Amino acid sequence: RRSPTRCACRRGVASRREKMRTATSAVGALVLAWALVIDAAALRNIATRGAVTMQASASVAVPVPPPPVSSAASSSASAVDALTARLNEQYQREAVIDFGKSQFVGVSGRLSAFTAAYVRVRQKWNAEGDAEAGDAEAGGSRGDALRAEIAALGPVAVKVGQTLSQRPDILPKDVCEALKTLQTGNTPFADADAWRVIADETGWDGPIAPGLAPPGCARPDGAPLFAKLSASPIAAASLGQVYRGTLADGGAEVAVKVQRPSARRQILLDAAAIYAVCALTERAGLVGDIDLLKILDLVFSEVVRELDFTNEATNAAAFERSLAHLGYATVPQVVPGLVTDKWIVTEWVYGRHLD
Repeated sequence: RRSPTRCACRRGVASRREKMRTATSAVGALVLAWALVIDAAALRNIATRGAVTMQASASVAVPVPPPPVSSAASSSASAVDALTARLNEQYQREAVIDFGKSQFVGVSGRLSAFTAAYVRVRQKWNAEGDAEAGDAEAGGSRGDALRAEIAALGPVAVKVGQTLSQRPDILPKDVCEALKTLQTGNTPFADADAWRVIADETGWDGPIAPGLAPPGCARPDGAPLFAKLSASPIAAASLGQVYRGTLADGGAEVAVKVQRPSARRQILLDAAAIYAVCALTERAGLVGDIDLLKILDLVFSEVVRELDFTNEATNAAAFERSLAHLGYATVPQVVPGLVTDKWIVTEWVYGRHLD
């Protein structure tokens, strides 16, 4: 005969397993979760707020870009940049879908990557449930497993993870805590790629800082752009990473934010893939009266705007003006002449990250 205590224990384990399966279902539908966790009020604000000018403020001068490099890779990158700029001015779902149609292999690869990540996370969480029942040993935590998979999937998934990290009503608290590291501790990209982005955006043909020259630097012994620059990023998030530096003229400490070279293409591929999945979901009647495509339009239009760092400079100035009446609030000042759509330099501010 089974004792009541043993039966209750088994029921408790079964209950925990069911919670894990429910939570991992949210992982399997990353984008649906992202769309649905955004409050309706936030969506209304995005839809109705006035358009913020996309040009940098008068105090922010944009350097003349370097001459284009003729190659298949640069041609593809230029096409992605051109589409991103067009979507920044006026977002069009059809343009994203058309891009996806022209990149069938890339879109298929992204769908496969999301599916494989879901399967691995589900297996990990099921294994952890078995370990609680005494059937297996679980290595690592479920939150760490989910975070690692999200980080590997790229900018869109990282933004989903950042949103879910603030929603303990959807995911367990320990998982939310693990996902919070995606806000500033995401996996960084290669530093050499960052130096290349800076050189391309500024037309600088010398070292970025003493001892830090981009690949193919024309004047490795020339004057550096910065007096000092950290050899590795101090923080990395979904779209870029930040270095700590010192200006060559004056010695002021600054934060140098550089965009991930792969961010634009990957975001467009993910958007096209997600549109296709959500369109099929709507046709199957799985979401009722919810217009997922319109929600995605709102979400991706904002993500595209984030890909242009001149918007960040403009919004920072507007944000500071809106707080002027307080008398004690300020924002990091953008360094004139050191901002384009792919990199931005601001004054360094000492502080702490809010939980």
